[in-house]
Amino acid sequence: MVKKGSQKGSLLGQDISKLTKLEKEVLFLITEEFLTIPKVAQRRKVTTRAIYKIRTNLIKKGALTTTNKKVHNFQCGNEPFGSGIRSHGFEWNIKILWKDHRYSNILKKNNSMFIAGHTVRLYSSSIEIYGNDSGSFFGEDVHHAQAKAFNYWNSFFIRLEHTLKVDLIKPHKFNVKLVKNHFASINNGLAKECGDNSDRIKVYAPEDGKLWFLIDNSFNLHEAETVKTDTASVDMQKVVAPFFNDIRDHFLSTGEVLTLSSFLKVQAMFAENIVGHVSAINNISLQVEKLSSVIQDFNKPKISKLDFVKSKIVVWSDLSLNKDLVSELEKSDKVLLGDWLMDKFIRNA
Repeated sequence: MVKKGSQKGSLLGQDISKLTKLEKEVLFLITEEFLTIPKVAQRRKVTTRAIYKIRTNLIKKGALTTTNKKVHNFQCGNEPFGSGIRSHGFEWNIKILWKDHRYSNILKKNNSMFIAGHTVRLYSSSIEIYGNDSGSFFGEDVHHAQAKAFNYWNSFFIRLEHTLKVDLIKPHKFNVKLVKNHFASINNGLAKECGDNSDRIKVYAPEDGKLWFLIDNSFNLHEAETVKTDTASVDMQKVVAPFFNDIRDHFLSTGEVLTLSSFLKVQAMFAENIVGHVSAINNISLQVEKLSSVIQDFNKPKISKLDFVKSKIVVWSDLSLNKDLVSELEKSDKVLLGDWLMDKFIRNA
């Protein structure tokens, strides 16, 4: 059974960035002046009960954690600009760290609900979150868009804890898994040409046959999109963006506009020539791979294992990409890494 959060008498579905003047003042006193609830009540000349009520509203709106820390959030669904990156298509799986009896009552009544427009599915020991279609975060690049996304979702998780009467986020706990996340280069030239010619492009990864790139026109934004969750961020940063930068550089240096048809012609010529040169190309590829391996080993920074792992983690999704490196750390370094991750993505978000 699916139940939508009521707009009347409930804060579910409201914009978490909209606070009343009184809520903003109480939030400031608690998080900036570090006053206790009785001290805030004394400063405001009201009862402590009234301040506790305001504090409860701040937690529900995702502006304050249950430990009285301020949440710096960004609103979901930022307006797009002329070009850049759209981070969207989020799916999360979170193991519940603690729950009280009220969660069981909620689960009995509804195993699926809408909160702030997102679909939340409830299970006895975990929850799944499916971001809505308008849950997009726009930035100049992948890091900028993803920073906005993680700030928003951190606030949403805190809000969810209060709504469902559970604990989802704690230091040194790795119970939050990003199941799906897509990146799109908006107002992309190739995507526009494909739209004009009604062409469809999908590219599948050779290692597992899964779709990793497609041309899409979601929200009429003409997007070149990376959709393979475990590599989407790297694909956009290291493959798609450099590819189109090369096209731009070619135009600036030669004045020649490269179109989809020109790519197809080159591809056809290449297909004809490659038949007689497979062995040579494979050999060159093998030697390049060996050379790349040597260069990578040579360029590895002479730093501690812990600092090397930190340098690999720029956004949250990098953690799963480098799980093998994390597993090789000493136990004490894993504890330090956990603290560093909390500071980078949660406490200082």
